[in-house]
Amino acid sequence: MPLIFAGAPTLLRKPVQARSRKTLERIYSATNKLLGQNSFDKVTVVEIADASDVAVGSIYQRFGSKDDLLWTLYGYYVDAALKGVAGMVRQKSELGASARVAAVTGLVCTLFRAHRGIVRSLLLKHRTEPEAVPDYYMERIENVYAAFDKFLRGSDQSLKNARNCRALIMASCREHILFDTFDGAAATMRSDAEFMRMLTHAAAGVLRAKDG
Repeated sequence: MPLIFAGAPTLLRKPVQARSRKTLERIYSATNKLLGQNSFDKVTVVEIADASDVAVGSIYQRFGSKDDLLWTLYGYYVDAALKGVAGMVRQKSELGASARVAAVTGLVCTLFRAHRGIVRSLLLKHRTEPEAVPDYYMERIENVYAAFDKFLRGSDQSLKNARNCRALIMASCREHILFDTFDGAAATMRSDAEFMRMLTHAAAGVLRAKDG
């Protein structure tokens, strides 16, 4: 379940029993799926309730509004991202630069695929209604970015381009997976695996570039 962090909208009724936690998981999965098919503004709470097999009142008992539902569910993605980075640090911290880039590319691609509807909706909301984005959203995403940058740099302080490398990975995965508009050799790409191989090669070059 998502961690409830400072400044975030909290669940009005926090899950205690396993049944309640499973209900929240169904709400998340249903919302993520619906948002992968339509925009946040067009998806209704009634549709989310029907897809989750819960009553509309049950959703409003847990969340104050549809926006609060989106922001709270964002915690699933952030927590998954931070846990993924922590796992890479434990298992792959001794890898060379190219292998670290491949690990980050694979994780970002996997995260975006698993949470496509939620992340896509958050990015669109950030683009169209930046004033509606809570401060904690930017704080949390900056934590994710910093974790990726630190992992990419590793123990090699001569690698000055970790931020640029991460930005390339995030932007490319965003356009390829979330918005299906990535045009780098798009005509020949047939799979995420092929896309990741191409992106890893390009991002590794950015990381090793001498100019910071």
